[in-house]
Amino acid sequence: MPVSSCPYLGLRTDRESFVSYPSLMNCCYHTKNHAFVNKEYQENVCLAAQYAHCPVFRSPKATSLPAQASAPDVFNRQRLAFWFTRIFIVAALLISAAAIWFFFGDQIINRVSASPAVAEVETYNAPTYEYTIPTSEDYRPSIFSTQLAISTPMAPTLLWQATPGPNSTAIVATLTAQLSLKMYRIVLGDNLDALARDNFTTPQAIMDLNYKMHIPLWVDEIIVIPVNITDVSDLPKFEVRKIEVKTPVSLIADVNDCPETLFAQYNQPLIIPEADGGYIPAGTYVLLPRPVMENQP
Repeated sequence: MPVSSCPYLGLRTDRESFVSYPSLMNCCYHTKNHAFVNKEYQENVCLAAQYAHCPVFRSPKATSLPAQASAPDVFNRQRLAFWFTRIFIVAALLISAAAIWFFFGDQIINRVSASPAVAEVETYNAPTYEYTIPTSEDYRPSIFSTQLAISTPMAPTLLWQATPGPNSTAIVATLTAQLSLKMYRIVLGDNLDALARDNFTTPQAIMDLNYKMHIPLWVDEIIVIPVNITDVSDLPKFEVRKIEVKTPVSLIADVNDCPETLFAQYNQPLIIPEADGGYIPAGTYVLLPRPVMENQP
């Protein structure tokens, strides 16, 4: 079957393909710049058997199209339109910016250079606290109890006028010669510094007073806090225990390897007297000295 179109005809984007009807998408690949061929020349020569008589086809090397075959360079026109559009957009933006600066430049400069207004801040005067170190004349020889309250739920049944609310309850505190020790249940957000500051003691004193206390603090763990005491070197370490059933004091001391007199010294307000020495009611939290120091009576 004879070839009815020029083998040099092709698309600018695909050498092996061409449009089989006259179109400005076709170009000649035997020209120097792959020139576009006009539709009339394509119809009469390139897409017909007459292509064999085309001077470009018969040229041994790439040459220029004859004048009657030339067509507008569509690709270059598209590229020119592309860049012209972008240049026009940039110029419009520059003109708009210049117009804004011309009309509003002074206002922009004044607003940028203006110093920001500084709000007046009221001076905060921190409260001062005065703490008097107790002397030997301030101590009482007898053992008595006191009542403290915190916002942390503890045992619902405590002694001596404990009136728990829906979110708080009285908590045990024992004093020996005005020695105040407080049981406290850790809540989320607690830290040693805040607990020490609220109870007029030090974080080290709290750590020294508690037996096997977890650091960092564990939520719901019950610890012992010295109130208005910073030196606990003469005290034993304490562990807080909950008495689940009514238990004699002697049995608690024996099971936990603690002298009964020492246990009673720090839990006296909690002991219900009996003929055989007294007992601790069920549901009561007690201070368990552990281990006992050598100089502790």
